[in-house]
Amino acid sequence: MHVIAGGGERGYAREGRVNVHRTSALIVGNNFLDRALVMNPELVREAVGLGLDSDVILHAHDWMTVPAASTMRLAYGVQFVLTIHSTEKRRCNGIHGEYSRAIRSIEEQGIREAARVVVNDAETREEVASDFGVSPRRIEIIRPDGRSW
Repeated sequence: MHVIAGGGERGYAREGRVNVHRTSALIVGNNFLDRALVMNPELVREAVGLGLDSDVILHAHDWMTVPAASTMRLAYGVQFVLTIHSTEKRRCNGIHGEYSRAIRSIEEQGIREAARVVVNDAETREEVASDFGVSPRRIEIIRPDGRSW
């Protein structure tokens, strides 16, 4: 298993059976959205260096890594699974302003393109299904309590 993380010092470490690759992207920007969008090309660059083929399954963590997963899906034919811990609508008590609309559109793209969506509770599953028009059959609940991991 390979994990690619953005920011920090570029490097590689093996932790048990997990290969951790860190990009050296200079993550700059005025806000979290800018920083996430700057990080995504670095994630793609690192993943391409590992060699991708259609047997690879990617994991995108919330909206922050959807652009990278989407790019790799289109360029290499790989599938991705998207974890949604919460939606922009829930975090902000609605969609207010350009910042929230941009994040919401990235969430929508990720949910539409992901082979499966993973959430951590039934409330989030219902929210994603109803707000984004997704069949609940595409949404898996995995509770982060240690028993179902």
